Amino acid sequence: MIIDEIQRKNKSYSYIQNFSLTRKIDDEGATPYVLDLALCEFPNYGDTLLHLQFSGVLDIKIDTLDGLYNVILSIDDISANQMEGINYRVVDVSGNNLSFLCREIEIIHK
Repeated sequence: MIIDEIQRKNKSYSYIQNFSLTRKIDDEGATPYVLDLALCEFPNYGDTLLHLQFSGVLDIKIDTLDGLYNVILSIDDISANQMEGINYRVVDVSGNNLSFLCREIEIIHK
């Protein structure tokens, strides 16, 4: 299961190297956000990353992510809650500085 794999790898790769929040805006309106999150090891940082992509991101809350920020993700499958287009709740349990809901999670690079 993808949640278990992410949480297992997040123990080693937990420092934010890249945080990118994007969406498309056109005449029809705006698409939901896509969050790209690249996590690395520290002090053994380098080319090896845990690169995650969260699609359909809503209700995002971001607090201070200054400095060398360590993130430990708690991911809950909430698809049974029948919230349209929402399948996961993601929360940073190390500092409670990041939380959001999303439709899909993908591991881009491990």
